[in-house]
Amino acid sequence: MRMAIRGLQGCRNTYGTTASDSNLTVMTTRDASGAVYLLVSNKSKNAFNVTANVSALLASATGTQWQYDASHLDVVVANPAVTGGQASFAVPATGAVLLKFQ
Repeated sequence: MRMAIRGLQGCRNTYGTTASDSNLTVMTTRDASGAVYLLVSNKSKNAFNVTANVSALLASATGTQWQYDASHLDVVVANPAVTGGQASFAVPATGAVLLKFQ
């Protein structure tokens, strides 16, 4: 819940985001400073490697990735980057990640 609040805080605009797998639910927002937040939850018992196309919002950026699953309770686990409008990251089984790109 804390990760979702972090991504939505301040009644941010949301952007239409789709996932190629029905086990993944995705939400994208942008804050007043231009940072883009990507929240991805996974209801599957299998982890996913994801490549997100955020080219409509960012061409390049550095990121912070928080994770929530059986072993991680809303902690920073990685610093993925956006290159050419694409960001690659892992989403744990029955868990969620929040990515912030600036």
